[in-house]
Order: sequence, then C-alpha cells, then structure tokens
Amino acid sequence: MEETFKMTDRISILRDGQYQGTVATAGTNEESVTQRMIGRNLDLSRNASHHEMGDVALEVRGLYCGKLYQDIDFTVRRGEVRRAGGQRDYLANFLNAAASRSWSLA
Repeated sequence: MEETFKMTDRISILRDGQYQGTVATAGTNEESVTQRMIGRNLDLSRNASHHEMGDVALEVRGLYCGKLYQDIDFTVRRGEVRRAGGQRDYLANFLNAAASRSWSLA
C-alpha cells in the first residue's frame, strides 16, 4: 500500500465489490484505508517485524501482453504476499494460462 500513497492524489475504496468512498491521499493513512477496505480494524504492527522469505516460487521476466503489460519483471518468494495494482485480474489470468502450458514458471 506504500506505493499507492506515493503515487496517488485520491484513493477509491471498494469492499466486496461495493464502493466505500473516495478519500484524498494526503488526508488519510494506511490504517484508515485498510479499515474501510475490510470493514474492521486490522493490527498492522506485525508488518513491522522482519521475517525471512523462502525460495523463489515464481519469477517472471519480460512479460508482454499487448497493451496491458510490456516488459514486466517480478519475483515472488514462498511466504511473500504481493499486490498487483490496477489490472490484477488480467495478470492473474495471463499467468494462469501460462502455467497451464508446459512453460517453466520457477
């Protein structure tokens, strides 16, 4: 969520597909946005602790899918949670299609 706060002026919040409102980024914080997203308070203190990540579970280099994605690189390790902003369903569908073929996805 850190990137969202760095890159936006406004944040529109959805919960279970329902619009919860739009807030000025400068006038809110991660805790408030998270609370509106999930409908309850969330203890974010666990995010402050450092823990070791596991082996690489997925490595993508040079992902290209027409106008949607161009030259995208990323790595996901076991135990790591990643967020894909914007068109996440397209990325998930694309990766699922790639994995269903005999291609190697670390």
